[in-house]
Amino acid sequence: MPQSVELTPEELVEVSQTLLKFLGGKVKFAVIGGAACSLLRVAEKTEYRGTKDVDIVVAPTKGYNAETISSWLVQQHPGSIRSVEQYGVITPAIPIHRDQ
Repeated sequence: MPQSVELTPEELVEVSQTLLKFLGGKVKFAVIGGAACSLLRVAEKTEYRGTKDVDIVVAPTKGYNAETISSWLVQQHPGSIRSVEQYGVITPAIPIHRDQ
């Protein structure tokens, strides 16, 4: 398996904007962890921290939980989001396409 490469600030912003576009208005969510720290540093124009992924937390409602949101994202946006199984949990992933 290839080694993960840290997202550039531009890629991190792109992924976050994609999530906002796909979930905005339908689901409340927050970017957390290293991605949140990195986004704040980009916004404040301070030294970039770096991260390899974007973690989010979903505010569950009567009809939504993390599992239903994950399934919905993959079904609604198959060209942009794919399922990834890690540690026995299936989560949505937004692939980054880099010029090699």
